[in-house]
Amino acid sequence: MEGILATKISDLMSSKNEGRTGGVSDEFADVSSYRETTFRFMVFYRWLALVAALLLTLFLSGGRNLAPPLIIAGVTVAYTLAITLTSRPLNRLLCQYPPLLGVDLIFVGGLLAVTGGWHSPYYLYALSPILAAAFFFQWRGSFIAASVLAVLFGAELWWQWLSFEILPAWEIALTYLTSFYLIGIIFSYPATLLRRLRQVHHDLRIRNVDLSRAHQELQIIHDLTRTMQSASDPTDVQELLLDALVGPLGFSRAVIAITNPATFSLSSWLSQDQVSGSSRPLPHVARVLLDTDGGSLAGVLRQGQPQTILDGRSPCDDLTFNEQLALGDTYAVYPLILRKQPLGVVAVKLPESGITPGDEEALSSIADQAAVALGNVQLCIDRTRRLTKEEERNRIAREIHDNVSQSLFGFVYTLDSCVKLLPEQPDTVKTRLVNLHPQAVEVMNKVRQSIYDLWEADVTTDYFQSELQRYTQQVCHTENLTLKITVDEEFSTLDPSVRRTFLRVAQEGITNVVKHAQADQATIAVIISDSEATLVVADNGTGFEPKAVESAPNGNQHFGLLGMQERIKLVEGKLTINHRCNTGTLVKATVPLGSETE
Repeated sequence: MEGILATKISDLMSSKNEGRTGGVSDEFADVSSYRETTFRFMVFYRWLALVAALLLTLFLSGGRNLAPPLIIAGVTVAYTLAITLTSRPLNRLLCQYPPLLGVDLIFVGGLLAVTGGWHSPYYLYALSPILAAAFFFQWRGSFIAASVLAVLFGAELWWQWLSFEILPAWEIALTYLTSFYLIGIIFSYPATLLRRLRQVHHDLRIRNVDLSRAHQELQIIHDLTRTMQSASDPTDVQELLLDALVGPLGFSRAVIAITNPATFSLSSWLSQDQVSGSSRPLPHVARVLLDTDGGSLAGVLRQGQPQTILDGRSPCDDLTFNEQLALGDTYAVYPLILRKQPLGVVAVKLPESGITPGDEEALSSIADQAAVALGNVQLCIDRTRRLTKEEERNRIAREIHDNVSQSLFGFVYTLDSCVKLLPEQPDTVKTRLVNLHPQAVEVMNKVRQSIYDLWEADVTTDYFQSELQRYTQQVCHTENLTLKITVDEEFSTLDPSVRRTFLRVAQEGITNVVKHAQADQATIAVIISDSEATLVVADNGTGFEPKAVESAPNGNQHFGLLGMQERIKLVEGKLTINHRCNTGTLVKATVPLGSETE
């Protein structure tokens, strides 16, 4: 599922890049292709008009005095050939500098002047710049080009009348002038329609890209939601969210924190960047208080609205922690809120180009879905903890019923017998009371321990070691046992329920060592790996046969083993016992770290 999700996110980013840059590049490519095609058409038109002019010249001259017409034709052919060979650069220059079309207008105006003016065979050739202006620059371009050519043509007729007293046929000359404008208007209209069609096509393409991207974003959010719903720990939700933000979504760095209701602060920080490619925890001691002005992170969570920071505002008041966050001067912060309850924040480092509205919408949707998944996971964890407490209370109730209640019944029976023996047998009563005293002390210690088990103490490394030492000396009443305790430095990162379970199981193990093993040395060790946490209780005593103990008629003999098994089972762990007669016993409790670590 996660691999499919990453693939879909990559597809989304490809479509987003196409939407950002592809639309502009496609439009530029379409316009360039249109202009190149138009320019080639105009070159082809020039050659056709030139061939027609040459044939008309030969027909009108009748084969006499061909030198001047051939010279003019040669110049025109050379001019047209130059345009043909340099069509690409001329096309670009004409689009950048439209006044360059004036050079062509002057050339064709001069060509009309030297070839007869209103009866020139190059009339169709002279229309080339007007047609080019109509196709390239539509109405305004064709009007300006027609006006310039009309002025040049009128000046030419005026010059012929002054110089040679040649009076033109004004109706033909007027037809020529009118045709300049009509040709421009006629060809400008389809050129304008083509331009509008290209714009509509481009808009539809952009709209299609936007719709495709929106569909993919919804699909990704749907898949991300399904993946998050299968998460069993807040850390899983955090890592899934960071995986979706960094890399495939294109953000160079992202951080996420969870609200701690007990301290009203942000803690349990995780970060991920494109360089590392995997989620890494930030220092657990880092906390951002929410009841003070703790920077933009705390402000966003208090206000319940996302913010885009562009002015270099610090994420929090701790300068050292700001360096560890490494969000830079521009970043976006989104709150994780479910039913008006703040659950955490997520922040992403923004690229230099900033953030687009589409990115903002996608981030907001993903943050909302992450808040729902995180809320569901925390709800399941709270429910599991409540059930664990209930199971613990029930277990303690069974212990009190099986041990304390039976012992108190024996006390009552003994005291009744003592009352009946008084005053005739005081020595017998005294003896029974003396024997009853250590039993009463033992029951008192059990009751005290049961009450102590109900207290919600934070089991730290120091507390774990000191409590086991206290338990061995004060509860088990032994001075002949040498106890060695080794605790992994990552012990404080375990879930509180696992730490308390390890403490209680270790106490049960010490009780068994003192009562049954006849050992003078015992070792308690907590070992934590990437996948599991292990508690080991070992001694050098006589050992025992678990099956023989479990089948003994006195159930109290195996109650300690059942208690350890029940405790470990509540945190989804496994209890194993390795033993050899006269060589000691090793009790090992293993708890997977998939859902119990913080």
